[in-house]
Amino acid sequence: MGGLRWAAPLALGLGLGACAPVTQSGVAFHVTDAQANVADVSLSALPLRAGQVWRVQGVVSGSTTSIVVPVAALVNEGATFSSMSAAQRLQMRLSGGSGVTLNTLTNELSFAWSSGGDAALFTCTVRQARPDASTLAGTLTLQAGRSTQTGSCTAAVTLDRTSGT
Repeated sequence: MGGLRWAAPLALGLGLGACAPVTQSGVAFHVTDAQANVADVSLSALPLRAGQVWRVQGVVSGSTTSIVVPVAALVNEGATFSSMSAAQRLQMRLSGGSGVTLNTLTNELSFAWSSGGDAALFTCTVRQARPDASTLAGTLTLQAGRSTQTGSCTAAVTLDRTSGT
């Protein structure tokens, strides 16, 4: 029993340390996880950060589409960060809206948008997204009913409140 006296203070210390903001280059980012807990983590090495506004454009079947995707906060869902929760992504298909998801395992960035109802769902997928690239190129997928068409897309940060640009 004498050897266990240090276990509680050590566990408490680890727990408190896990709550401290992690910063890199002096910048901490606010991230909300799927259970509505809040954590501050450094995302400076990733292409997606809270405070950014993205402009996504694409061409599919000869038609041009574009959307502006603001990233107010990020939802942490394990290996992914998203501008909306899983429930919000499902609701987007019905009510309309836009969002972006980053898979940190594959470094794949996916922008999705819909005008709601039975409208089409557009998804611009950028593979191997780099945080230092000014414009990212990817594949645009259009799902309308049972039809799926593909084309090309680009995504660029038009406003980045995290870096002052």
